[in-house]
Amino acid sequence: MKNRNIWLITGVILATVIFVLISQKGTNTKETVKIGNILYMPGPLAALGEQELNGMKMAEEHINANGGIKGKELEIVTQDYAGDSKKAVAAYELLKTQKINSILIDGGSAVSSVIPLIRQDGVFSMVPVAVTPTYFDNNQKTCRIAVTADRYAAGIGDYLTKNFENPRISFLVSANEYGNAVRSEVTKVLEKNNGSVVISETYESAASDFRTQITKIKENQDEIDALIIINANSSIEPMLRQVRQLGFNKLIIADTFTILNPALKDLSAAEGVVFVDYSFGSQPDQGDTEAMANFKKEFYSKYVSYPGVAAINGYDSVMIIAKAMNNVNNINPKSITDYITNTKFSILDGEIGFNSDCEVDREIEMRVIKGGVITSVK
Repeated sequence: MKNRNIWLITGVILATVIFVLISQKGTNTKETVKIGNILYMPGPLAALGEQELNGMKMAEEHINANGGIKGKELEIVTQDYAGDSKKAVAAYELLKTQKINSILIDGGSAVSSVIPLIRQDGVFSMVPVAVTPTYFDNNQKTCRIAVTADRYAAGIGDYLTKNFENPRISFLVSANEYGNAVRSEVTKVLEKNNGSVVISETYESAASDFRTQITKIKENQDEIDALIIINANSSIEPMLRQVRQLGFNKLIIADTFTILNPALKDLSAAEGVVFVDYSFGSQPDQGDTEAMANFKKEFYSKYVSYPGVAAINGYDSVMIIAKAMNNVNNINPKSITDYITNTKFSILDGEIGFNSDCEVDREIEMRVIKGGVITSVK
């Protein structure tokens, strides 16, 4: 009887050990270094958000393949907010519950609603593509690597004043932080150069029929030199087709997120459109750095499309934060900020440094669609 009890007790202990081991095997107990990510998926900007997330995932893969962060794997924790500012705040609060104090954030509505909370909490943040002026805040913990609305405006304004005496323009822009920011900055440049705005029309992000706005613009066509379109939404292709179908035949000017929008599948819809872009293009180019050429090749092999600005800046943003984390003694918002604002970084298209507001000065270039091909404006 005694031996039987011993065997019974031993069996129970073994069964318990086996159960614990199996449970642990099925549970991911690996410690990771987390970066939060608040991104506009799904929603009207979903195509752009998908590209940006894919770029971030490639960075995550590259970092982990090379030792991760101080020997631990990097984990990007993404929260979707679908372009809704209230959902963006909720996404941020959810990331806070995981004690994440380094955040990637994009989209004008998210930036404008969440950044005040980020400043209040002392969290580090990086914006890959949002152009909104509200991010200028003299706070080194809120960083950005994107070309901003004022830089886009300078490029567009310079092009207009070189090609038209006292340029007269019209706007068709999204009724959000992004569209309003570009419109406001371009208007400022025009006013300084004897230009004028003849008519300005906006549309809601979810819209797909723009004929009412386009008709109003068309009625003023004789007094207009150019139409500026800002549309990073999935509706860009039907918008461009409607503009031409309704008989508007003047110059159209746009920005990179409008024309290199993943939702614009057929570039012939943008024939003749001039747009302000980053100094690098999305397709392979002889001027690409070796790092950029390799990235474009790998991105295409994974996703069967070339990376736009969102993917490239998403990748670079993660790589910058990871480098900072690997080179500081203690990973916290202040140490990351101090490292980033005092370091030159080699990114895909060259080298950048951050100023006292943790912003960068990126080069821009004017391009045009000719015969379905993107070429530089000479």
